[in-house]
Amino acid sequence: MKVLKAEYIPVPLAKKLLEENVKSGEESPLVQRTMTYLSAFTKCDPNVAKQVYEKLRNDFGLKDITASMIVSLVPRTIDEIRVMLDFEDKLFETEELKKIVELLKNTCMKDSGES
Repeated sequence: MKVLKAEYIPVPLAKKLLEENVKSGEESPLVQRTMTYLSAFTKCDPNVAKQVYEKLRNDFGLKDITASMIVSLVPRTIDEIRVMLDFEDKLFETEELKKIVELLKNTCMKDSGES
């Protein structure tokens, strides 16, 4: 397997990409271990994750790394989100963070049956 580019993406999208490579015959012990890890920590459907990731980037102006962490970890509270904002250049109002929590509740948490 050759690395073509490096970028921050949420865990569900990484799992989907790796599954596509496995289907094309790319499977090694490293790929198997990575798939096990990604399967254990995927909290959101990959298609939903992509939509939420794009919304966080476009509507809230989050950086790739922050949006990826939020979609990967699916925080349930404003305080959990605040911890992930270290890479951001701006301060977020509580109302914006509430909207992010609601977005996650209505998408990723709904998808996984969590509330």
